[in-house]
Amino acid sequence: MKHILTQPFFVNILPFSPGNEKKVADCAKDYAAKTGNKIVLYMLIMDVEYPAEKKIAHAVESYRKLKKELADSDLQLGVLIQSILGHVPRGHKKFEPWTRTRDIDGKNVRYCILDPRMQDYVFKMTKAIAAENPCFIMTDDDCRSFSPKAECFCDLHTAEFNKRMKTSYTPKEYIALVKKSKPGDAVFNTFRKLQEEQVVLTLKTVRKAIDSVNPAIPTGNCLSGWEQPFGHEIAKSINGKGLPKIMRIGNALYLEFDPKRDFPYIAAKTMAMRQYYPEVDFLLDESDNYPHSLFGRSSRNFHAKITSSLFFGLAGAKLWLVNMFKGDVPMAQKYTDILAKNRLVYPELVKLAKESKQSGVIIPSYSKPHSWHPTATGELMKEDDNWGEILFAMYGIPWKMSVDRKEKGIYAIAGAKAVDRLTDAEIRELLGKKLLLDGVAATAFCKRGFSEYLGVMAEKKSYRGGMILDKQTGKRYWADGHPERPFLTVKDATVLAEFQYKTNSADPDYKVSGPAVTLYKNKLGGRVCVTAYCVKKYQVQTNTDPFKNYVVSLLDYLNGEPLPYLVKDYQNVSVFSRTQKTGEEVLAVYALSFDRLDPINIRCARKPETVEYLATDGTWKKADHTFADGTLTIRHGLEFFECIFLKIK
Repeated sequence: MKHILTQPFFVNILPFSPGNEKKVADCAKDYAAKTGNKIVLYMLIMDVEYPAEKKIAHAVESYRKLKKELADSDLQLGVLIQSILGHVPRGHKKFEPWTRTRDIDGKNVRYCILDPRMQDYVFKMTKAIAAENPCFIMTDDDCRSFSPKAECFCDLHTAEFNKRMKTSYTPKEYIALVKKSKPGDAVFNTFRKLQEEQVVLTLKTVRKAIDSVNPAIPTGNCLSGWEQPFGHEIAKSINGKGLPKIMRIGNALYLEFDPKRDFPYIAAKTMAMRQYYPEVDFLLDESDNYPHSLFGRSSRNFHAKITSSLFFGLAGAKLWLVNMFKGDVPMAQKYTDILAKNRLVYPELVKLAKESKQSGVIIPSYSKPHSWHPTATGELMKEDDNWGEILFAMYGIPWKMSVDRKEKGIYAIAGAKAVDRLTDAEIRELLGKKLLLDGVAATAFCKRGFSEYLGVMAEKKSYRGGMILDKQTGKRYWADGHPERPFLTVKDATVLAEFQYKTNSADPDYKVSGPAVTLYKNKLGGRVCVTAYCVKKYQVQTNTDPFKNYVVSLLDYLNGEPLPYLVKDYQNVSVFSRTQKTGEEVLAVYALSFDRLDPINIRCARKPETVEYLATDGTWKKADHTFADGTLTIRHGLEFFECIFLKIK
């Protein structure tokens, strides 16, 4: 089976269609011929219904028919066990007499894996599937301890909790304890471990059944969004001996809303998760275009998400129903077409990621959860209010997420939560670097006792200041008036910009109300730039040309010289970069404006020797470009959500 374990690792899910296996096979053959992707997984919905074992035979029979229809092709047929525990409660009328899971609201929901009868069902079901020798078996994200509320408080789990804690609580009392628990206390830790074991036991049972038939069958799992901080043990639990760990992360965002916000959000989330799971060999993108139509997600958006994920270091993607059908409705061909057009681009991006290191301004991500709780599961390995996804991602400034606090380059931190998740040792490490702080982060640093390394004291204070004067250039910028904006009391720092205001609109002169931006070289060897500006979403002044100039100037001041590359154009454009071992810089440019980006104007710190772009045949070709006055002009225009990859030497 190892011959299928190459990257990019694309798997396409085929709909469970008993009686229509030939139709599925014909669509799959067409998909493979066009896209070059040979691995397809037949969706089998195997959560317990009554009677349980009858379902196994029905599913296996349909799989065999599909396999027969594909016998004359070179497709590799595997299985997605699309549900084992079940994603949500079913409206069953009859139930097996097995222990049901109980959620944090006290409701009986699914079947509990601690019941040996449930374990026996999972083993028999998986063994029957493995006996058909699929090329790959993947479990879905229903293998989780949420349904959708936190589990499990059944009698079996309550007894196990009491055994470990040496207590005698009832399920109702156990629920109350968990609701009141705090991250890190004994109740929280014990419950969280039991949640993890609920999933791990399920997947270990799956793996045990596969090994009883053929240990060479590779496996993977889909990580639940509710349990993203705890996927390490889950990924290991289904992994076969001597086989790579394969896990699909939960980085989808269903439906298209605001591209200049949604795309950077998913980019930040994906980068943070790639950093968080370095031990997973094949980390897959959740390329689910739910509700599986162009109304929900355009093909360009679909392609942009896949290419950016590969650029960030993911190994492939789990696709849903591409070139297939949903009921009687065929899937839009544009998804197939864009995969077919770029079939040779994807392998080159995977190769590029392996041979280079991501570069750009560094946004800290995290290697452990901080405030995650079973009643509040939204915490990610990054904070939403960050410089990268809110500002750099629309200004064309390369950026990245990183758990490493020792890298060379500029670090940028925004918000109190981002600071709360850092240890004192991490803060001290960062203060010895080039560091950009927004006003809220600076206030949090000062509260933690680090003001001496900032050269200012940042604290909450009401004051006027509708404009910012850049003292280096003499230019004024529209200031934010966010209620969390601090006042900066200067100790030893240099003031780069100051807040100004007029007493009335007719007044020809501005009055100074306080520092807006400071720069300080501290005794740790760091250069720290503090701005009173607060990085928050949906602030009007950030959507202006002068404010982009202001942010770029901050980074240039802090860097001590102009940044290596950034897109100069005044419209929404996201840029990511990677540095190759041979010295070339590769820029991934994504147009996020409804207006065509043509040409692309890139500010370069140095004159390029060569400029190439990645063509759809997977090769690097000379780009149509000119260079003058520090600006590289690329004459390859981009429409909305189109992307281009540029290699600059």
